[in-house]
Amino acid sequence: MGLVVNDILEKITDSHFVGEKFRIVRLKNISGNVHAYIVNIKDEKTEFMVALSVLEDVKRFKVVNKSGKVLI
Repeated sequence: MGLVVNDILEKITDSHFVGEKFRIVRLKNISGNVHAYIVNIKDEKTEFMVALSVLEDVKRFKVVNKSGKVLI
């Protein structure tokens, strides 16, 4: 998928998180695996760290906007 900092992702699931949008704020290499720190668009104070492979899974997330061009 080629994700970079400031990309906007939307979570895809059947639970109550449908349509929740996240922004990638930074990337970090941990033990040879790339992880991304993401924040919810509506709550910029809380960061989550997830493996980049999770964000690249098209069944869980889709890219809404590339490189921070927010069209909410």
